[in-house]
Order: sequence, then C-alpha cells, then structure tokens
Amino acid sequence: GTAGGAQELFGGIDDAFVSKLTPDLKTLTQSTYLGGSSDDAGFAIALDSLGNVYVTGFTGSTNFPGTTGGAQAASGGFNDAFVSKLTPDLRGSPTTTSISNEINQLLTAGCIDNAGVANSFTSKLSAAQKAIDAGNFKTAINILGAFINELEAQSGKHVCTAGATALTKDTQSLINSLPMSSVPNPILGWVSTSAGTGISGATVSIKDPTGNTVATSTSDVLGFYYFAEVSMLNTGTTYTVQVTGLPAGFTTSSPAFQTFTWGGTMVTLSNFVLS
Repeated sequence: GTAGGAQELFGGIDDAFVSKLTPDLKTLTQSTYLGGSSDDAGFAIALDSLGNVYVTGFTGSTNFPGTTGGAQAASGGFNDAFVSKLTPDLRGSPTTTSISNEINQLLTAGCIDNAGVANSFTSKLSAAQKAIDAGNFKTAINILGAFINELEAQSGKHVCTAGATALTKDTQSLINSLPMSSVPNPILGWVSTSAGTGISGATVSIKDPTGNTVATSTSDVLGFYYFAEVSMLNTGTTYTVQVTGLPAGFTTSSPAFQTFTWGGTMVTLSNFVLS
C-alpha cells in the first residue's frame, strides 16, 4: 500500500507509518513509511479541516525525510522529536521543486505543447520559492494563486486537461502547506492580439490617483501578467492599469487603460488588445 506514498520504501531498523482506509475500514487506500536509517516511531496523529495529516513522534535518524526547509532541518543528536505534515492522500506536501519537475515531465510527455510555456510556468515557481525563502509568504501565495489562474485558463489549450488539473491540485496543496493562511489576491490579466493570441514582453503598470507608478509587470509568453505584491495598495483607492511599454510591432492598446478600486480581493482585468 505504500506505492505513491510520501515515502514508499522502508528507511531502516524501525519506521513510523501512516495508513489510510475507507470509512468502513474494509479497504486500505494508501500507506506511507516515515523514517530514516535508524530508529523512528510515531506517537500521535491529527487532521486539520482540509484533511492534511500531522504526525509527531521521535527519530534517531540523521536522514529523517522531509526536513529540508523545516524549522530545524538537521538532527540535534541522539533522539529528536519530529512533526511531519502529509497531504490527505499521504503524498507529502508538494514543493516548488516537485511541481517544476512535474511540469518538465508533462513537457516531455507532450501534455505541455512547448518549452516556452513550460519555462514560463517554472519561472513563476522559482519566484514563489524566492519569496518563501525570504519569509514573504503572502507574496508567494499570490504568485502561486496567479499561476493557478493561468493554468486554468490554459487547460485544454497549451496544457492538456489532466495535466492542468494535476498541477492545479498540487499548487493548491503547496499554498495550503505554507505557514500562513491566506486567500490569494493578486491583480492579473492578459495582453493579446484581436485574435486572442497572447503577446509577450508588454509592460503593464499600476498607477495611483496622482499618476505615480506603484508597480509594473511584464506579460509572459502566453500574454499573462500579474502583480503579486499588493501591500502598497490602499483599501478604497481607485488605481489605473495601463500598458506602458509596447512590444515591437505594436503601437496602440485597447482599452487605453482600466481602473479598479482595491478591496483586498483578487482582481482580474479585461484583456488589453494590442494592434
């Protein structure tokens, strides 16, 4: 029952384990080991409202899995307490690296139709990881939320439906695993031709009521742009968004500008159509 689990193979000597069964306890649906090469044991287990699994116990292993990026990534010596978090399907919380690897696998399989799209996706995950490493979890959540929005828009187009669904699920699990509970609220939109083809390299700016630029973004290979940092926006203030940098071959934008009044929730703007 461990195939597909967070840790499919026995670590050594004694491992903790977690198993999931159907509500009638008749069918084992998933199991996973939790342990390194020495003695490990689980003592308590709990679930949160999303179904994520938390296990605590002790470990004598210096290579206990999943500690990279944790509050204490290395063994303190002899026996340490541990706390592990697993997704409801016991796969372990996805990371930006594991999702990037998934994107590359989907590209190889033809589920993502070109490398430019795949690179655009992985660059957003790299930006999210940079924010995570800096402790800017709200910014990371907004980057990942924007990424989910782009995935959903490209499902069945540049990304096969099954692949987009899997990536969306894993990205949402990553958001849920971050040490901050927040609903993504980026500002986002698209730059395209009149035929709906995305245009890359357009500079889009947010301006305050006095005309000062407070943020800029550049459209990606699909014409998608987003603003993940929103802390500088004031609730109730109306801002103007416009294309302030046109790629070569384009001279006008329609509409010339758009406005939104910041209320703290995600803003999806209409397409800027360039000609």
